[in-house]
Amino acid sequence: MAHTQFQKENKVTLGVLNQDIDANSFVGDAWSMSKAHHAAVIFDVGVLGSDVVCSVLQGMKSHPIVAATAGGAEAGNFGIAGDYAALFTVGLLLVVHGSTGNDEIYTVDAAGAAYAGGVTTIEVDEAVASAVADGYLTLVKVFAPAKTVTYTTATDECVGILELDASELDVANGYESIVVQITAAGANAGVVGAVVVRTPLRVEPASLIT
Repeated sequence: MAHTQFQKENKVTLGVLNQDIDANSFVGDAWSMSKAHHAAVIFDVGVLGSDVVCSVLQGMKSHPIVAATAGGAEAGNFGIAGDYAALFTVGLLLVVHGSTGNDEIYTVDAAGAAYAGGVTTIEVDEAVASAVADGYLTLVKVFAPAKTVTYTTATDECVGILELDASELDVANGYESIVVQITAAGANAGVVGAVVVRTPLRVEPASLIT
């Protein structure tokens, strides 16, 4: 009997967010954790004009946006292909990312979601700025305890890290990705960048070969 040990190459996957933030916020894509055991989100904070809150959320599978209705509060909506109406219940959070003008976190409003003609339409509380149907939509929720950190004007030009393991995600209920949100408390917040670093399992289980 010969004992053979396997060594797994430690590949690191990266995701990078844009580095400018003004009065509102921006969100990153949904980065899957299905093949990673650890993630570190590294924030690079420049000169701030107001406080900035950086958070990591957990997300479900992303869906391409096939329809969008622009409108004010409780007047806009998004559409995705397929019947997913049961997932989008009142009060849940969803993030739009990779779109022309709607990248933001929204709340499913009292009208909820409805399926018709091959499309699930999700009504949201917040205003929808653009009727361009592009980008992706992902259901998200906060970690418990929350993965968040606030940078103030006193923490100019610093680097901070939020870390998590895949075991912290609610995989049983379909949450297997992470989403980064950066929100400015006021206008002219300055420059904040973020890099997402994911690492896979570092050791392959040993195998016995006869």
